[in-house]
Amino acid sequence: SFKFGKKDGVWKPFYDNGMISEEENYENGIQIGSQKDYDIDGKLMLDRLFTKTEIKKYACYDKSGVVVKEGQAKGGDLDYTGYFPDGKTISSHLTIKDKLIEGKATIYYPNGVLKTEYNYVNSVKMGPAKFYFLNGNIEREVNYKDDVADGYFVGYTIHGDVLNEGWYVDGNLQGRWLYNNAIGVVSKDEYYLNDEQIGVQHYYDNFGVKDNDVFYDENGQFAKMQEFDSTGNMINYFELKNGSGDFKSVNLDK
Repeated sequence: SFKFGKKDGVWKPFYDNGMISEEENYENGIQIGSQKDYDIDGKLMLDRLFTKTEIKKYACYDKSGVVVKEGQAKGGDLDYTGYFPDGKTISSHLTIKDKLIEGKATIYYPNGVLKTEYNYVNSVKMGPAKFYFLNGNIEREVNYKDDVADGYFVGYTIHGDVLNEGWYVDGNLQGRWLYNNAIGVVSKDEYYLNDEQIGVQHYYDNFGVKDNDVFYDENGQFAKMQEFDSTGNMINYFELKNGSGDFKSVNLDK
């Protein structure tokens, strides 16, 4: 349930098979008391005890119910390592100092491959963050500032080719963003101001030949569009007045 817009009381999410996945307790939006995580077969994987200010202690269990890792905070400090139900593979790791997450925090796939790594300062994401595919190749990387993306972003295909790149400022897309298709050819060249498209946007076909240009006005409203044939000649143009009107796109045969 919610109370004054914040989680309150017991929360129990479930897997698609109907088994409980978590059992959480909240008070005024803050986790408190025992928090339990379950595997898809209903076996307890993790039990944590929260106070209003920290994780007080935790225990990880294997499939047979044996504790494989446990820890308890001392003076607000805790070195936390989580495990998958096999009892051998690390699922996550983080360091808490003076009740706050500090330094590198990592999450892993069930096969042991690194999935995510963040850097924290006083429990706030700060600095570079990286995300990985199951095969270990990097999926995307971006900088964080005060818990939101802030800096240059690069996304990759599973084979390591650049898929998209551009800038974030205070969590918003800002400036030029480039998008490539599966064979590394630019498919979109867009411009943003505070997460809204603005100015001219360029779009290309699978071979890198321009399909169309789309224009957005200073308010982020769709204003006009022009389409091109495979030789670069403009074959269609329409403009909307005050963001409204009818238009028909040409079906290009390339």
